[in-house]
Amino acid sequence: MVLTGTFKRLIAEAKACTICAAHLPLGPHPVFQIHPKAKILIAGQAPGVRVHETGIPFNDPSGDRLRAWMGVSRETFYDAEKIAIMPMGCQLRWLLKETACHHCLIQCLEFPRS
Repeated sequence: MVLTGTFKRLIAEAKACTICAAHLPLGPHPVFQIHPKAKILIAGQAPGVRVHETGIPFNDPSGDRLRAWMGVSRETFYDAEKIAIMPMGCQLRWLLKETACHHCLIQCLEFPRS
């Protein structure tokens, strides 16, 4: 499945979100993977420093444990068409009401599947 321009735009907007910048010690860096074909969504805690630096969700020992628990390889885990990953880095939204990145991610999740 080829991503539509609208879906690509929503992803780009969410990844570019800086609304929480003043509240984040390492600065904003939305890290997630999503695709309309994904049948599994992993929602996790806010990413740690290593994930923030690499831009790869669950790229740390917790990710190794999660993949082992799920019985999937790194290749399968990081295939966005199979598994969507959304660490909850927007935990400040109750302070900021609805953040732009949260809004975009919710739209991505609700995007019509073919």
